[in-house]
Amino acid sequence: MSALGKSYFKVKINSIDITSSLNVIVDSIRWMEVLNASWEADFTLALPYDSILKPTKGHSVDIYFNNILKFHGYITSISSSSSESISIHCEDEYHILNRDTVDFSVGHGETYSTYKIALASLNFPEDIGNFTPEDETYNEIGKSDAISQIVVKCGSFGWYIQPNGTYKLQTLGLGTIITLNRQVLGSNLGLYDVISHSITENDTEKVDKLKVIMGDDVHKGHNNEWWGAGLRTAFRPKYDDDNTIYAINYISEAGWMDVDGSGKVYYANHQDADENICAVYQLAEYAHNGEIVLETTNPYIFYVGTGTIYKTLNLSGLNRQYGVTYLDWTQLSTSWGEQRTLLPNQEQHYDPVVLTPPTVIVPTWDDTAYATDMATLELSKLSRTKITGQIQVTFDCIEYYGINLTKRITIDGICSALNIKSISYDVNSYLVTINLESENYYKRSVSIPSHE
Repeated sequence: MSALGKSYFKVKINSIDITSSLNVIVDSIRWMEVLNASWEADFTLALPYDSILKPTKGHSVDIYFNNILKFHGYITSISSSSSESISIHCEDEYHILNRDTVDFSVGHGETYSTYKIALASLNFPEDIGNFTPEDETYNEIGKSDAISQIVVKCGSFGWYIQPNGTYKLQTLGLGTIITLNRQVLGSNLGLYDVISHSITENDTEKVDKLKVIMGDDVHKGHNNEWWGAGLRTAFRPKYDDDNTIYAINYISEAGWMDVDGSGKVYYANHQDADENICAVYQLAEYAHNGEIVLETTNPYIFYVGTGTIYKTLNLSGLNRQYGVTYLDWTQLSTSWGEQRTLLPNQEQHYDPVVLTPPTVIVPTWDDTAYATDMATLELSKLSRTKITGQIQVTFDCIEYYGINLTKRITIDGICSALNIKSISYDVNSYLVTINLESENYYKRSVSIPSHE
């Protein structure tokens, strides 16, 4: 087997092949693929800076290897690298998309109720983020950065824009595993073998469980105060020269009547009318401040995972509240009444009085399930030995195995199923550097309950 070689590289500007016409220095070509950020590329043209053939910022750039499009972007800067050459720097569609800023919010009662709906509005309709998070606001943020910020909050995910312009989701901890051969002492190096590797295992941040500290457990109470209602009767004055004998003695008023908890006042019909009675009043008076009393507050603590080594996760913005429902008498006036004037010997009948204050509901909620979901995602990053590494392979190896950011790498005797975090291509050395990291898969799914 023989390598394809550097003659298989090609650079186009505005869809025109300039590899030969603008004297592309092939050894200067390099580009990098990353997650959640813009891909970048660089190359040098053997042209003076003042050449009329110098390209312009904003022109499109395509880099091919073996007639396969590997990078698509746009010129973002041009600089003089020497008197006879200019350096070109490019960024991909992520950079262009990020020029378009957006404003929106996510949460209960916000612009979008879930991350999934927010991502769909950004033309990233993936099946992640189908839950309602805490209220979040995104102000004057580039579209690409907005997608990146949301994607990583949905679980073990990343994303990038492929050279053909389509968006691609990477699921960390999952993905096709490619097994590579390492170099063996005493044998010839294979074209598709790992040229070099550097692997590090680190247990310093490994934990078995998380101690989750939420905000205060809040128990709401209600301060009920006395209230009552009554019936009063007024009488004409009896003058000294009035010798009339009346059937009812002079009484200043009738007593207060009992009421039930519904606020309904039941009066018996008043049938004691006589010529000495001038009026009968039906009157309700009450006192009720409707105060919500904080009965108890204590931080709520629980654990996710098992074992003896733990780390504390502070989620003080989340809590549990036990509410209350009550009648708010403060919304009514402090007294109510009516008066009816009686004629002598006239009976007066009163219907029951119904006092109807509004019902107030202080909500109850429990953020524990939502906090557990967040903690489980965090624990997935810490629950096993962290393995990071870097390997180098040839361009031919990349093409032979179809290696890209969605794949995972296993090297016999060295490492197993590590996710690819970035890929750097350097034509000068004809080597590709792949950065690797261990990841566990977790997908969030629990919504935060409404606090209203």
